[in-house]
Amino acid sequence: DLRMSRGLGDVYKRQVLLMFGLCCLNVSVWGQEKSVVLMMEDAVGMQEAQKEQEKRIRVPRNTFIVNFGYGWITSEVVMRSGSYKWKGGGEYKVAYNWVGDGGYGFGVECEAITTDFPEELVTLGYVAPVFVYCQKLGERWMVRGTASIGYTWNGAGNDRFSGVAAELNWGVEYMLNKVIGLGLGARWWRASISRPDGIYSGMIVINDRHGVNRLGIQGGLRCYF
Repeated sequence: DLRMSRGLGDVYKRQVLLMFGLCCLNVSVWGQEKSVVLMMEDAVGMQEAQKEQEKRIRVPRNTFIVNFGYGWITSEVVMRSGSYKWKGGGEYKVAYNWVGDGGYGFGVECEAITTDFPEELVTLGYVAPVFVYCQKLGERWMVRGTASIGYTWNGAGNDRFSGVAAELNWGVEYMLNKVIGLGLGARWWRASISRPDGIYSGMIVINDRHGVNRLGIQGGLRCYF
């Protein structure tokens, strides 16, 4: 009887130890599962935060630009009233830019440049496709640069001259919200205008095949979409 009681006691001890071990194992497995779930939730949260950050610093895909400014013809211009250099006037531009994920894109622009001489108001027009580079400097600030080669024409009295021109722009923009922004930049413009023989005009640009150089400062509205 004594040996039987001791044997039963050993059996009960082993059962108790086995149950305790199973409980510890379950607790350990549950803790690991909970830890894995928390790690997965943290990873998902980090991915969502990263996507939101990338969205905030992503350059707007489409931008419509309206600029107003002032520029100066740095070429020497001879009129009937005299010789002029650094003659200034207003500038007006409308443009559309598309920008891809890498910050590079393309667009089109149309521009009018006016200069008021004593004889007449001279207007230089410009239309061109545009190569665009744009990057954000933060959540609201970004830089935008463009380069273009296009068609230009010169209106001087009743005469019309046309040619090829190139333009470089570089400026900064501030996004007021996701749709509207403000921009300010500087531009350099160079045209080579062919003047047919035998045609007289009150304006004569005496600089490299009737070349026209112009520097300008422009600012205006941006519409992002």
